Parts: sequence; C-alpha cells; structure tokens
Amino acid sequence: MENWGLSVFVEQRILLDPSISSISYLLDVTMVIVHELCHQWFGDLVTPVWWEDVWLKEGFAHYFEFVGTDYLYPGWNMEKQRFLTDVLHEVMLLDGLASSHPVSQEVQRATDIDRVFDWIAYKKGAALIRMLANFMGHSVFQMGLQDYLTIHKYGNAARNDLWNTLSEALKKVGKFVNIQEVMDQWTLQMGYPVITIMRNETADNIVVISQEHFIYDIDAKTTDPDLGNNRYMYFSINIPTKSCSCLAASCQYFKAEVPAKVT
Repeated sequence: MENWGLSVFVEQRILLDPSISSISYLLDVTMVIVHELCHQWFGDLVTPVWWEDVWLKEGFAHYFEFVGTDYLYPGWNMEKQRFLTDVLHEVMLLDGLASSHPVSQEVQRATDIDRVFDWIAYKKGAALIRMLANFMGHSVFQMGLQDYLTIHKYGNAARNDLWNTLSEALKKVGKFVNIQEVMDQWTLQMGYPVITIMRNETADNIVVISQEHFIYDIDAKTTDPDLGNNRYMYFSINIPTKSCSCLAASCQYFKAEVPAKVT
C-alpha cells in the first residue's frame, strides 16, 4: 500500500528466497514493488483532482510496473512483449463489450468510488499512456512527465493539466500537437476503433483508411449510448516501405471521419 513517503507491504509481496522462489514469484514481487513506489509520484506527489481521473495514478503505476521491471530484468521483455499479452490484449477484450465504459468516469456519490477502480482504469489507462509514450517519443514523453510532476508537486492535477504539459513538451522540440484534442476521444468515450486500410485500385501509392467502433456483439446496446464510441478517434499509422521503416515517432495523427486517402 502506497503512503506519502512510506510504502507498506505484506511479507509475501516483498520477501523471497532465491534458493526456492520461482521466477514467476520474483516477477510478481518486482512488479508490486515498482507499482507502489511509482505511486510516490503519481498519486502522492501529484494527486488527481477527483475520482473520475483515478486512472491518472493507477494507469501510470500499472504502466511503470512493466517499464521498471523491464529496466531491472531486460531479458524478460516486459515492455515490448509481456505488456501486450497481460495488458493490451486483456483490456481490448473488456473494452470490446457493450458493457464497457470510458476510462474517465463521472463520480457523483461516495458509492461510485469503488467502481472506478477496475481493469479499465488500470489496464486501459496504462495502454493509453504507453500509446502516448510511443507516439511522442520516450525522451519527449519523459520530459513532459517531469514538467508535469514539477509544476503540480504537492498538489492536485486533472487530465487536462497532463495534456497541456505534454503539448508544451512537444512544442519544445518543434512539434505542434493538441494532446487534449487527441486524448479526449480516447478517455471520454468507451471502446476503441477498428481501422480498415484498403488500396485505392484507381491510383498507385494511395490507400483509403476508415474507422468504426469495434464491438463483439453488434446487436448489443451500450449501457449509456452517449458514452459510446460516437466520435472518431485520432490514431497514428506508420506504413513501412523499401526506403523507410517508419519506426520512429512521427507525431502525425489521423482522424478518419470519412474514408481518408493517404499517399
């Protein structure tokens, strides 16, 4: 359990015997320690303004479970492989249901608080943070987080405070992206898009990209239609060619409101 300046653990979550403990147990212990230490910054040093943004602390802690463990044990491939199976794939299963909800939820009563601590807050929050890190580039993303923590230390911050700080970090390296405009589509509505890419048969070197809300049961009704994936989401796309692998962060986002052509 994280506390300001003092993390508290039960024995089985922090102690192990190298002669008998398994690798999976070492993994669990490491991730728990990293998670709780991360809360010293995300949750304690800077606390979300309100419960609707609980993912700002739990999503970051869950994301850094994999980043921190990957740093300690690079051979485990935690960030590039384990994250995909344990976080991204799992949350896509949950978020593809009609019963899903946005990562930021309204909390109006004390009885609403418990329900916001779910896998959408933890896992989708972590997945969106990882998406931002890859999109911005890890060095710029880290610079933005350092500014965010410095500006709001010993206080409270909302998601828009984070978006504004990350936008400013991009400006420092000559890239102008409204992070709030991009991320509001991902955090304020449920679900995720399925992207369709088709080659334009009438012209060379052109593809047509479109998107729609992915849901397993297309006949199912969402709990609250207003929170469904009704607004088109921004997404980044890199298409490798013979001359360019397109693996570097390009900071170009598309929003295919209608089928869009990309050359």
